[in-house]
Amino acid sequence: MIHPGEKIVVGVSGGPDSLSLLYTLFNLKDELNFTLHIAHLDHKFRGVESATDACFVEEHARKLGLAFTIEAIDVASIIRLNKLSFEDGARKVRYEFYDRVAAEVAADKVALGHNADDQAETMLMRLFRGAGSRGLSGMPKVRDGKYIRPLLSSSRSEIDKFLSDSGLAPRQDSSNQKAIYLRNKVRLELLPLLEAEYNPNAKNVLCRTAEILQSESELLDKIAGENLSTCVITCHPSIIEINIANFNTRHLAIQRRILRHCIANVADSTCDVSFEHIESILHLSSNSKPNGILILPHNVEVIKAYEKLIIRKAKSDGECIEFEYELKVPGITELPELNSMIVAKLNENCSNYDQKRFFAGTQNDKNQFSEVFDFDKIKQHPLHVRNRRRGDRFQPLGMRGEKKLKDFFIDAKVPKQLRNQIPILVSGAEILWVVGYRMSDRFKVTKSTRRKLAVSFMKRDA
Repeated sequence: MIHPGEKIVVGVSGGPDSLSLLYTLFNLKDELNFTLHIAHLDHKFRGVESATDACFVEEHARKLGLAFTIEAIDVASIIRLNKLSFEDGARKVRYEFYDRVAAEVAADKVALGHNADDQAETMLMRLFRGAGSRGLSGMPKVRDGKYIRPLLSSSRSEIDKFLSDSGLAPRQDSSNQKAIYLRNKVRLELLPLLEAEYNPNAKNVLCRTAEILQSESELLDKIAGENLSTCVITCHPSIIEINIANFNTRHLAIQRRILRHCIANVADSTCDVSFEHIESILHLSSNSKPNGILILPHNVEVIKAYEKLIIRKAKSDGECIEFEYELKVPGITELPELNSMIVAKLNENCSNYDQKRFFAGTQNDKNQFSEVFDFDKIKQHPLHVRNRRRGDRFQPLGMRGEKKLKDFFIDAKVPKQLRNQIPILVSGAEILWVVGYRMSDRFKVTKSTRRKLAVSFMKRDA
């Protein structure tokens, strides 16, 4: 979890778990050679009580001689504004706070105080919500190489004993004793009932099952990743296209994994994407109808267009607004409407041009998001990147005559909803490249080419 020389932001609420975590890490910091920075967020849920928690954390930070960041945020207002649940909203704001503090202090990891009891509660909550093996695997001890949970194998009773033996008196959050939230109900009512009536070792069994499922889920993810290269077509960085024929031959479990992976990549989350949503997509891909559309949470659209299944973030009006930007040569041109950018280089040998892959696990022999042009054939400068305009025509590579862009899109079976989101590289009114599909034959590189223009199109990190 921690390597020598690293800086760790430790989230400290002042409660038993986080106080135990703080002192455990403090006792180990010299032996393991790492530094600590305390982060505390006052959610402003409990008025004077939560403000007192902040003072308590500051006192311990000063006592230990550790740097700290303490902030107060009106989380309730953010929850109302974004129409989030209490628990999800508080978690979102809290993690954003930790990320910001870690960036500001140049920390390597963020340590959180979740324990084995939390893990058991999480597993039961996700079971009620209909989670699969990934959800039922609970919280990982290390997530994304950044978030660590050193106490995840420690029970709440072990934590209480450590605090007692250390002479530490934590703050107690009065709201934790009210069975008004799902987690509190599980903690205060369900788990005690399971231990009393069914299995006194219920928490340990749940944690062990979560650990088993975590390993099996990682294996399924690995297998799904290996299947991506034959199922997923990256014909445009703002969307994901799936080859239906190849996809439908995969095992059902792998199909579901691939779909969740794709949705997470487009929407940055699969929260609220239920089993029923995934099954609806599977039905869409397997039925005999050539076209169809589904609307998922997080404004995600799934479109069936002939032999392709397209997953994308929907625009509010179903189309991308008109955009046009001057291409920086050399340089990076941002395309905010598509959360993407274009990188242009001149006089480069681009046969091995290193373009950042849009979708992890997808490998193509020919990178359709990078093209090389004969720069001296381009007569009108500067170049621009825009979406389509009425009357657009060009000469696709390999063709002798021109073709209407509209007809080209029809022949390529590009759904109408997506056509305004395809970037086009132009010189004046002349099209050089329909990004992700075809460049113009007029600007191709030949043996007599002296100067090359390499252009690569990629999605911005979320």
